[in-house]
Amino acid sequence: MHWKLSKDFSSISEIDLRAHDALFDRLLHVHLQRNHLFCLSPSEVVALRRAIQFGPQALHVLSTILRRAQDYAASVGSATRHAVLMPLGSAVREPLGKEFYIKAEDASWWLEHPPSLYVENAVSDGGLYNFILSSGLRSLIGSPKYLMVRPFHGGGNPLGSVMEALFDERIQGICICDRDDACAVPPFPKDTTSEQAHVALHKMRVVDAQGQSEPRNPFFSFKITHGWGVENYIGPNVLNLFFNSHLEACTSRSAFLNAFPDFPALSETEANEWFSINFKSVTQDAENIERGLSGRFRIAADSTRCGLLAGLSIPKSVIPFVIASAKSGRHHHELLRAFDRDMRINIYRNAVRDLTQAAMDALAADTQMNFA
Repeated sequence: MHWKLSKDFSSISEIDLRAHDALFDRLLHVHLQRNHLFCLSPSEVVALRRAIQFGPQALHVLSTILRRAQDYAASVGSATRHAVLMPLGSAVREPLGKEFYIKAEDASWWLEHPPSLYVENAVSDGGLYNFILSSGLRSLIGSPKYLMVRPFHGGGNPLGSVMEALFDERIQGICICDRDDACAVPPFPKDTTSEQAHVALHKMRVVDAQGQSEPRNPFFSFKITHGWGVENYIGPNVLNLFFNSHLEACTSRSAFLNAFPDFPALSETEANEWFSINFKSVTQDAENIERGLSGRFRIAADSTRCGLLAGLSIPKSVIPFVIASAKSGRHHHELLRAFDRDMRINIYRNAVRDLTQAAMDALAADTQMNFA
């Protein structure tokens, strides 16, 4: 997350500033680890250098912060909230606007764990969300350089129980769970990862009964997929790219063309339908789609149409294809262009924007630090 210094630091003496040397050294260290983004103005960098005798590594980080101060300021400006560090002995201050005030005495409580992306499957889901978040930032604000996506999962154990066992109120980052339903949530489908994660996070007092972040920790977000699952973030244009490069998937492509005659172009109604389909299975209950379309999107769909949608699924090799192509390869640039075309679809853009904004608040870090 973004860290800034309170204006109170500008009015304290060098001796009082020096009393914070261990904390500043820690902040510079977590910045180097790409766990948080320590945002200082040029004058603040000069003041810290003058007052505190830092080691070579910390001085190197300060030089990088100074060189990139303008970029960091732009990243802070794009976030909806950031942490403001107050000097030792400061009175407690309630959050104001974008600013969440943290006393120097309490800062280590927030720095203990790196902000992470909590998902059920860090390899497949985490890799796809990394692409979605990075590409979303590139499309929306121009650069993904200041977002560190660190997927975390429980190694086969239920995600909710792992978070409850390993973390407490200081947990930072985003937890994304599949909706597992075409309808609005909560309540969440019983015995699903989303239900169990919500119960655990509610017990940890970081989200409320509706799944919204509690004010005591605004740097953790519990997000439910806008569609049935992570597969719904595979937009029609990205899926079409997969079909173009995997001719053996012609049967699956025919099913999509049958359901969406202008595929990959979708009307607004068809785009809402896209986010109501369980793409993991061809055995989805058509009545569930019908309830979801009428309840979430106010769309009246007949049983024949819902039955057609319920039979759609995407090949299992699509997600590995996207993850691999997101890094490099002959489809890399085509993939980015296909994603940009999907971002012209209103519901898709809003779904990506929702995740991206939460990531900007919680996962801010300089991913280029190793290249400084």
